Order: sequence, then structure tokens, then C-alpha cells
Amino acid sequence: NIMRRAFDKLGANYSCRMAWWMSDADAITSAGGEHYCGDVPDCHIMYDKDPTEESVEMAMARGNGVRGVHIVRNPSDMLASAYCYHHQGQKPSHRISYNPQILPRGVGPLEGMMLLWPMMSDVMGNMAKNFANKGLYHIRFEKLTESSASFDQQVNRMFENLFGGLISRKEHEKIAEAAKAEDLNRQVSAAAADHTSSDECMAAALQAQPSFDASVKAHLGGLQAEAPTRGSASHGLGVCKPCAFVYKDGCASGFECQFCHICPPGEKIRRKKELKQRRKQNKKQ
Repeated sequence: NIMRRAFDKLGANYSCRMAWWMSDADAITSAGGEHYCGDVPDCHIMYDKDPTEESVEMAMARGNGVRGVHIVRNPSDMLASAYCYHHQGQKPSHRISYNPQILPRGVGPLEGMMLLWPMMSDVMGNMAKNFANKGLYHIRFEKLTESSASFDQQVNRMFENLFGGLISRKEHEKIAEAAKAEDLNRQVSAAAADHTSSDECMAAALQAQPSFDASVKAHLGGLQAEAPTRGSASHGLGVCKPCAFVYKDGCASGFECQFCHICPPGEKIRRKKELKQRRKQNKKQ
């Protein structure tokens, strides 16, 4: 929705969808978005709702200077939200909502998430793989929904990455203002308000996840990252809390990160004392 508002404000009227199963409602532009990308090689505004490595490679092959944005989210929350969103019937046109064989009406959170697992594990697996693609600009769902200030900051950075050097400052300001209608904290538009899951359902779904089969829990944990400490949870998606003595911002080191942890109580004070002692020793020498 953010990108549709941006492209519409910029007057774009020719775009395509990467996946054959995506409907007209999924178009990234309100006008001229009915095309399938495989049929229109001259189209350079492409959208894929659940991008795979292959679809990203196809998009990047369109020419030099292709710019892409990719959204990432905590996998546990993503699975819970998928159940709640479609269980509530938020988007009747989606293949999950209109197909009761995928998610029967009235099914509870544990059974519902297990039914969605085969599909969602593929989606989340693709998300984790695409996160390793340095040719994409990655934006985090958690940052978009943290606060209105964070939303504005993230959207402005994304627009700068996508449109920098291509549009004027005035146009940038215009699309940034239009995007605010999709801020879930502002809920300016009815579309933004409806594009979310209830807190009650999310809480129930997350509480049910410890009851998953062991293999599913292991797979889900692997998608989030190998987390030897509480602070390293989700470092594979760059949303961990790395050691404050190494990085101040979010970590993008992926599975090779050596610093994703939360320091124990008193660690900062201990390190400061050690630093003072070393300085004193150096002066004596």
C-alpha cells in the first residue's frame, strides 16, 4: 500500500506482477498494473508479494541500476499474523481466505498455524534467503510499526534508496506525506486500519506456538537464527540486539554474527572499571 500510494502520486501507470496467482487487487499501481511481468519485458516497475530468489533474480536481470526493496519480519510474529489476519477474513481475495481447504472457518490458533505452516515456511524461508541479498534494500516491519516517528524515518530512507536521483525533493516530500496514510499508529486510512491483526488473536497465537511439533519448532527457530543467547534471537533477519560495545544500530551480520547477545547485569560498569585500570597502568608505564 505504501508503494502504491507513492507510485500513484508520481503518476506511474505501467507496472507488473511477478507471480501469476496475484490478482488485480495486488497491483503496485492503481492504473496499468494488470500485467504479468513475464509477458512485459519492457516494464520496470515490478511487484512480488512473496518474492523468491528466482523472482528477485528475474527482476534484477531487467537491466543495470535496478533498485529493489524487501520487507522482513520476525518469523514467529509473521506466522501468528498470517493465521489471525486470514482467520478474521481481512482479505477475502487472498488465496488463503477464499480457500477453506487451506484454512477452514473457525479453526483455532494451534491447528490453524499448523495448517498454514507448509505455505508459510516457504514464504519465510524465501524471506530469510532474500535478506542475504545485498542488492536489495531491506526494511523491517517492526521498525515501520514501532512509532509514527520510526515509520516516517524508515519510509524516507526507503524512498531515498529507491528514488534518489530520480525524483525531486518536492516529489519525495509529496510521496512521504502520502505514505503516512498507511502508518498503523496514525491509522489515517481505513485500509491501514483493516490491514492488521487483533491484539487478542496475536497473543493467543503466540501462546500456542510452544505446543508446535518439535520439528516445526526447530525449523521456526532456525529461520529466526541460531540463538545461543536471548539477545541473538532473529539476528539472521538483522533485528537482534547486538552488544552495545560493538554496534549501536541493528545487526546485519546474519548467521556469522559473533556479537549478538545482551550483556549480563553490571557488564557495562565492569568494563568501565577495567578501562580505568588499564589507563592507570599505561600512565605508570
